[in-house]
Amino acid sequence: GPTLAQVMKGAIRAKTAMPERQAVGYCIEILRSLQEAHEHKLVHRDLKPANIMFAKVASETVVKVLDFGIARTHDSSLTGSGIAPGTPVFMSPEQCKGDLVDVRSDIYSVGLMLYLCCTAKLPFYAKKAVEMMALHINEPAKAPQKRTPQPLSDALVDCVMKTLEKSPDERYQSAAEPFRAALDIDPSLAAAHHGLGASHHLRGQLAAAIDAYRRSAELDPGRMAAHADLAQACLEARRFEEAVAAFDRALQLDPGRLELRARRGIAAAAGGRIDDGVRDLRAVLAADPDHIESRVSLA
Repeated sequence: GPTLAQVMKGAIRAKTAMPERQAVGYCIEILRSLQEAHEHKLVHRDLKPANIMFAKVASETVVKVLDFGIARTHDSSLTGSGIAPGTPVFMSPEQCKGDLVDVRSDIYSVGLMLYLCCTAKLPFYAKKAVEMMALHINEPAKAPQKRTPQPLSDALVDCVMKTLEKSPDERYQSAAEPFRAALDIDPSLAAAHHGLGASHHLRGQLAAAIDAYRRSAELDPGRMAAHADLAQACLEARRFEEAVAAFDRALQLDPGRLELRARRGIAAAAGGRIDDGVRDLRAVLAADPDHIESRVSLA
């Protein structure tokens, strides 16, 4: 699929920004893709439009974050060569200074992409890398509503400016905070509810995760991943009938997804529908005899 760089290329040439809802939706999807890595204290450190790809999966377009080649653990700084890694246009101030970085550095980079999507401009730019890095360190970001004729909501402006604070302590501290901010911008953003659900899920807060996933799926019934994540959270919460129903909806959108079929079988059997569960697991093994989860569950 295309990258965000390719999507934005024509917009920048035409000086036409994305609609606010679309821009926020894209950046929320980027943060959602990063969330699990962040929970494991991994920082991407080279987020930029060329590393964001839009891929068609079943009936929906999903955002994939590419090139974790220079990803490092939380609180890492320079490479062994002593050179700050990353692409200067999208680097955080602490990266530019060679300081320790954590997930808030990635949040700054996502903020730059949100700014770009909303205005078709960067908050500052220099041709030389060292000059660009100095701007990140010293130059306050210009308010996005002053860089585009397109009206921007106060909530969006506040969100953008908070992601671009020079001090990491002044930014959002995790991906969950921008998800909540996005819902202030537009409460009907399915991606933000989905991301908030994933944040709860990663922390073991299953009831809150189920509520958020369900809201995401209600707002965007074609969002297969929201149905699948809802089903998995219900399975872990031992809400087996709800899990089976959510797996059914996910499978309607992507019938060939074997892991969904296998977990539907596990949920059905655990909920007392043994024959139904066995049928699912055998169907998965017929398609993939080496599917370990199904073989173990059937045994």
